[in-house]
Amino acid sequence: MDYPKALVHLTAALQYELPEQTYIELLMLRGNCEEFLGNKAGALSDYLRGLLACSYHELSGGWPEYRQPHYRTVASPPDPEWHERGRDSRVDRNAIDTQRFILMQRYFFVDAVKRLMNLHQADQKTIREVLAELSTDSSRFGIILRWINSENSRPNP
Repeated sequence: MDYPKALVHLTAALQYELPEQTYIELLMLRGNCEEFLGNKAGALSDYLRGLLACSYHELSGGWPEYRQPHYRTVASPPDPEWHERGRDSRVDRNAIDTQRFILMQRYFFVDAVKRLMNLHQADQKTIREVLAELSTDSSRFGIILRWINSENSRPNP
């Protein structure tokens, strides 16, 4: 893989207004390229950007399970609200898919930050300084530090 060229393209892609999941995936890829090329500061910034994005989601419930659709697949007699119930179930499933995605990304970003910091208990001062450069929302910093300083168990069963 041509990491310098990938870095140029990933940086260019991140200039666009991207869907959140795409943005988060590109941050991980660019951070990995930066890390491979020896730019620890650039990699840390991208990994922390990813954690900032993840921090805006409610993740305390753990790995969500899919729920049974609240509509019958065979409507007899025909259910007049079948289409609406189907849409409601798709919205529910998409929300669960998003939560699962964010949980996995959080796991990978925390793992990457810990790897970069090369410590079990990450250097909180450095992380706070980088976060302060990246975001004015300091309410997220404690959440991210808690994730980094906690056991990072893989969230999916």
